[in-house]
Amino acid sequence: MAGNDTGRDASKVEAIQLLRAVAAATVALSHLTFAFADHIGPGLELGGPDRRSAAGQIAVALFFIVSGYVMVVAAGPLFGQPDAVKTFWMRRLVRILPSYWFASLLLALVFLAIGFKVEPREFAQSLFLIPLTSDAFVGRPIFFLWPGWTLFYEMTFYLLFGIGIAAGRRFTVAFVVAALSGLVITGLLLAGSPAWLVSMTRPVLLLFPVGMALAVVRARGVALPASLRVLAAVVGGFAWGIIPAPSAPAMLGFDYLLWAGVPAVLMAVALSGGPLRLPFFPVIDRLGNASYALYLLHVPLAHAWINLFPLWLGAWPFLISLALLVYGASLFAHVYLERPALHWLNRRLSRWGRPNAKKP
Repeated sequence: MAGNDTGRDASKVEAIQLLRAVAAATVALSHLTFAFADHIGPGLELGGPDRRSAAGQIAVALFFIVSGYVMVVAAGPLFGQPDAVKTFWMRRLVRILPSYWFASLLLALVFLAIGFKVEPREFAQSLFLIPLTSDAFVGRPIFFLWPGWTLFYEMTFYLLFGIGIAAGRRFTVAFVVAALSGLVITGLLLAGSPAWLVSMTRPVLLLFPVGMALAVVRARGVALPASLRVLAAVVGGFAWGIIPAPSAPAMLGFDYLLWAGVPAVLMAVALSGGPLRLPFFPVIDRLGNASYALYLLHVPLAHAWINLFPLWLGAWPFLISLALLVYGASLFAHVYLERPALHWLNRRLSRWGRPNAKKP
């Protein structure tokens, strides 16, 4: 998302980029720490079995809120345009799928190299974000590249957003809110549904409208006083510490919204609810831009590194070296792979979309 020279737009960029960078870092470092490093030798000795807090899930909730916000802002020139639906969906597919496919392929290659079996049908199904059938399924969709479950909800949101976009912003926002609410209500009424329908009707979908509402309010020039934003941050911190975890977090139900969603909403309000100026913003901006690469690549890189690193050195050297590897690779991938591929694909698709364009 790019801003212009107005103070309000610049503040939006800074808040959103910070949220993206923090959310991706929280998810990735949580996985690197507790799913990998903590299982080496005596581990990291960071505490008892409850040391894994809600931080990772709050970060996921932030991703959904940020997506709702960014779509309302970034789609501004498309609202009400005749070709808006096709253009929006093409851009979203190009933005999401190639990087996801690349990371999935990288994970498959790592698994094959270390002797793990890769089921071709499940791999192909995951590439198209079709939830896998598994005994472990309880609500959250399962994919070969497991962080891809959040992309299932992103694509559901984009599908609905694109349906309404040609009718203008007001209609789009109202339609998406109504459609997502309808999906959640459907999930409450249906029992014994297939995995894809259960996944598509989880209450976690209601986080997207929160981001959309924040974007609409800020677009109207409304800014919360700094005191209220500080209060939101403080209350969000308390909520993080005192709201108990759901008995089944993977169900992504209303108790999940209370546990992970409430702190995420308060954090989003605190940072994006008014003007924000950050020191060292160019660094934050780079990390925000590379957040998607970081989110996808940390899993295959961690699986590779845990098989290459001399584990006798211990958990902390492993974690530090892996974090440096993951951040370096993510920044490299964003600058030299993701961004050039995105620009090239958008140019090609825009040429194909023009009636008089010559076909290559």
